[in-house]
Amino acid sequence: MTIADIMTAFPETLSPEDTIQKAAKLMRDHDYGSIPIIDEIGALVGIVTDRDIVVQAIAAGRGLETELGDCMTQRPDTIPKDLPLSDALRLMEKQQIRRLPVVENGRLIGMISLSDLAKSQVSEGEKSRALESVSAGGGDFRPGAELPE
Repeated sequence: MTIADIMTAFPETLSPEDTIQKAAKLMRDHDYGSIPIIDEIGALVGIVTDRDIVVQAIAAGRGLETELGDCMTQRPDTIPKDLPLSDALRLMEKQQIRRLPVVENGRLIGMISLSDLAKSQVSEGEKSRALESVSAGGGDFRPGAELPE
């Protein structure tokens, strides 16, 4: 089983010019923890998490009209759709990442989260270990993650 088998295909996205208020409303209305940020041709340029909004914008005294490009995580880690689920779990565990964009040729085609993996057919031991490890850490999109070998 691969990432493509369980990912959320073509998730909702925003642009770097959209505001933190728009992102926060989308997160609230759909219970999202993050939103991928794409450019005009659909290339992934960043991701914004609820934590990014709080730490990079609100706590820094920025207003609701702050553009996402000013507080998003640029060049987030990504995974290919053909990666085995067990490898994705190991990457999420190692990097303590809860959600990852899935890309093909630089364009966003999906998202995968720990909850997607929890519903998958990966062994219960792997799921438990990854969930425990990720939950103990920071949580989202650490630049520089390396795929497992």
